[in-house]
Amino acid sequence: MNTSTKFSRSIILVFLMTFHNLTINSQDLTVNQTIDYLNKKFREFPNQWLNYVSYYSFSLSSKGEMKITKNVYIQNVVDQGNNVLSESIVYLIAINRIDLNESFIPSKDKSFDNAINIYPKMNGSILQESYNNKGVLVEKKTIPAQTSQYYRNSIALNTTDIGNIQNIRNALHHICSIILSKPEDYGITIEADPFEKVTSISKANTETENKSNSIRLIKNKSGLYEIPILLNDVLKINFIFDSGASEVSISPDVALTLIRTGTIGENDWLPSQTYQFADGSTAKSKRFLLRKLVLGNFEISNIEVSISNSIEAPMLIGQNVMQKFGTITIDNENQLLIINKKMN
Repeated sequence: MNTSTKFSRSIILVFLMTFHNLTINSQDLTVNQTIDYLNKKFREFPNQWLNYVSYYSFSLSSKGEMKITKNVYIQNVVDQGNNVLSESIVYLIAINRIDLNESFIPSKDKSFDNAINIYPKMNGSILQESYNNKGVLVEKKTIPAQTSQYYRNSIALNTTDIGNIQNIRNALHHICSIILSKPEDYGITIEADPFEKVTSISKANTETENKSNSIRLIKNKSGLYEIPILLNDVLKINFIFDSGASEVSISPDVALTLIRTGTIGENDWLPSQTYQFADGSTAKSKRFLLRKLVLGNFEISNIEVSISNSIEAPMLIGQNVMQKFGTITIDNENQLLIINKKMN
């Protein structure tokens, strides 16, 4: 058995242990292959006793938007029960505007086990176009994300393939993860929002922020501070500082993206380790050596990282990164992380 074959099998073992409900094949698929997979899963009609049936089809627009078409059929009793197209609704939402922390999460309400929701981020929106059975555009509107996370608009997708609902969710998350790792390859331009609300600060504070040792913090919906970090020059993602974590921790989908970009090699894997949590529970995690971590103007090499056992786990910066700095100060008023001393 050659080295590459051994490595491939070791990777399969990693994700067998971390993605409990994922099929290995689905995680090997490209974006286009994953779209084909979704199209097959959503072409199954509901029970014929309903007076209408519908299915969804998936594709990507040239602007890097997820294009979801919902075709609604009504039962034509006169025509011996055949289904006749009633209307077609097309949804367009930029993948970088999809809230991955909220979307595709299994419903806690068992009566909605066959539903998948796609939520836009707070500053995102969904373009909806409705066509009649003759293909004529009858309505076009933008569905904005609302202020409260509990009342945001979303696209609700329903499927009768309940047995594969988790795989379908994972497939949608899989597409977003791949595209967001290299958005420029898919026509997505990620840029700062020029209309973002700016808080006025004093001249002294402005000068402080402009110093190379100050980094802008982002407060998430839970009130915790996050900071954008670049991993191995291929993936930029927000992390939470956790003084109780011994080392950097990432979710399985982020690890998968790093593997797919070829920035985790065979020699980067470390022995697994058992971790104990605040509630007393323990879990064994896969670990690897991250070659490069960029935080603001600071670059750190060869950082030990553990892979959590949940795709919903937060990204954490632990003590193995904090110890690289002298002292760290958080300016709550201006939401800045200030590194007061250079790294060793």
